[in-house]
Amino acid sequence: MLELMHRWGGGLLSPEVRRYMRRGKEFNVGDSVQVVAGPLLGQDVRVVDISGPSARVVISILGGDVEAQINVDFLAGNGS
Repeated sequence: MLELMHRWGGGLLSPEVRRYMRRGKEFNVGDSVQVVAGPLLGQDVRVVDISGPSARVVISILGGDVEAQINVDFLAGNGS
């Protein structure tokens, strides 16, 4: 289904496709979100890119910022 929506609906991040996606996972680049599954459970991260089912995030670890690729299903907006 997502392949058809991507092919005919203007891309996975288009408004037409977003209206069919699961609710409660809406966040955008620049948002602060929380990791809700996996080894980084409970960590607050900042979204720097979203590409299909994964997001590139920045997490502060040991006094520095580290980028990581995380499945968007493992993330939840801090306001949700």
